Amino acid sequence: MICPKCHTDYRDGVYLCANCHLTLVHREVPGNAPRRTEPAPSPSEMVAIMETVDSYDFLTAADTLREAGVPFTGDERYTGEFLVGERSQAPYVWALMVPVERVEEARGLIYGDRESGPSVPGQLLPNPASRKYTLKEKLIILAALLLLLACGIAILLRNG
Repeated sequence: MICPKCHTDYRDGVYLCANCHLTLVHREVPGNAPRRTEPAPSPSEMVAIMETVDSYDFLTAADTLREAGVPFTGDERYTGEFLVGERSQAPYVWALMVPVERVEEARGLIYGDRESGPSVPGQLLPNPASRKYTLKEKLIILAALLLLLACGIAILLRNG
């Protein structure tokens, strides 16, 4: 693993540069490769090709790029809200970035062609954050929450 900014080498299993606080990228040469002689692309030369709230999708796409030899890096930002879907999601959005000259290749690897669709499993699922609830569903959820609240109050009164 190597930092895309300062080019510091790290052992496998480390994912964040201690100096720059950037997500590390995999070396192009496996094993104990020497330090890169050419500078890594600057962040302005990197383009986000995927953003997801699902860390599994992010890692699957990163593995796809790694296997194809496409250089990449990742970024995350804190959203402050947990999303509930088929898998509960941490309050982060992960972005996968590649050099601008490899964007089309990377998108083809991750999303496939239009007929077959994306190769990243979660990209086939609707975004749980975009789910619109009907009035009936909202009332059912509200009733369930009120029931839970009433049970909690009853337990506190009984024990207190």
